[in-house]
Amino acid sequence: MSLKLNMLKDGEKKLRLNLTKRGVHAPPPADVAIVIDVSGSFEGEHTDGTIQSLLERLVPWGMVFDPDKKLDVFTFSDGAGHAHHVGEITPETTEGYVLNAIVNRV
Repeated sequence: MSLKLNMLKDGEKKLRLNLTKRGVHAPPPADVAIVIDVSGSFEGEHTDGTIQSLLERLVPWGMVFDPDKKLDVFTFSDGAGHAHHVGEITPETTEGYVLNAIVNRV
């Protein structure tokens, strides 16, 4: 069973409740990072909101598991020379993150 959470409305709180219901009372600390393909074949997913929607679903996980409550965002396209640390994402910076930090910037 997958967990679907609304990031805009208490995502972290809902995730903690769901984890507790499933027996995870103290989630282990883990650095959480997101790696996003920015190659040409993925352009449509960035502009149609698919990747933004994915980020909104992942941010609560970072808030629960990551000690600094920030998810590092990396992008890649064609080989090691095309991998970049874009920045960090938090609940406050989630809205419009893909368009603001990735599309036409990486």
